[in-house]
Amino acid sequence: MLPAWKLVTNKEQWAHFVEDVPPCEPPVLSRDDFLGWAEAYLDSDPHARERVLPAAKTPSGPLVV
Repeated sequence: MLPAWKLVTNKEQWAHFVEDVPPCEPPVLSRDDFLGWAEAYLDSDPHARERVLPAAKTPSGPLVV
């Protein structure tokens, strides 16, 4: 059984944004735009920046089987 929450870093979020983009296609979000988005993402969790690797706590409900 999976835990109710998981921690997701900005590096992991970037990987999610680019992993399914075909090699010859433009990215879903530019790296510069992502950097701004990533700051807001961390701001969504008041404890994100206190972790050794800054990471936002996200529910894992959709992944639970």
